Amino acid sequence: MIILNSLKKSWLIKATFLHQSKTNDWADAVYWLFWTLFGGLMPVWGGFLLLKLFSQNPTMQTFTQNGEFALYSTSTLAAAFYVISKESGLNLFRAPARENDVLGHIRVGFPGRRLLGTTIFVLTVVSAFLFTGAVYAQFPGVSLDLNNNLLHNATLSIFLITIFITFFITVIDNAWTRTDVPSMFGESYDKLEDQFDAYRMEGRE
Repeated sequence: MIILNSLKKSWLIKATFLHQSKTNDWADAVYWLFWTLFGGLMPVWGGFLLLKLFSQNPTMQTFTQNGEFALYSTSTLAAAFYVISKESGLNLFRAPARENDVLGHIRVGFPGRRLLGTTIFVLTVVSAFLFTGAVYAQFPGVSLDLNNNLLHNATLSIFLITIFITFFITVIDNAWTRTDVPSMFGESYDKLEDQFDAYRMEGRE
């Protein structure tokens, strides 16, 4: 419990609004994760079952030897980049800046978007280079010895990191966009609720 409380007070947790996350925010992220893995990796698990049906013995490297997971990573990262940039200056087609929130604060953009954006950019570039290198090594006349083991480990590692980051981006987006009136106003909200109940009771009399 002490470790959990200290984590909630850390600057990184507060900067990314994770301290305001609720159970539903995490449940929604798990739902997103399920469909991302189920649908996004259908060529892998579906192909594995199909090959087994035809009495073949596929391995994980069967689906990674050409850098396929680099493509899965870049597509997932691109979707995550939209989430963190949809209200920033990077979105040239965004709607006019929204009004101040209920506390009078101006929304300045997705929490931690610089750090997350830089991480996404680096992972995307590395994934693109890995996939391009794997394709180039198979060109006719190219005498390059592709290190399939390194490609397998690198692309799988990047994909796992991608899933980890985008999962938390989903949680942060849920927590950040949710208007949690009671926690924002605290005692003021409780007093307002009491006044409303009293007014409602007077109306009945």
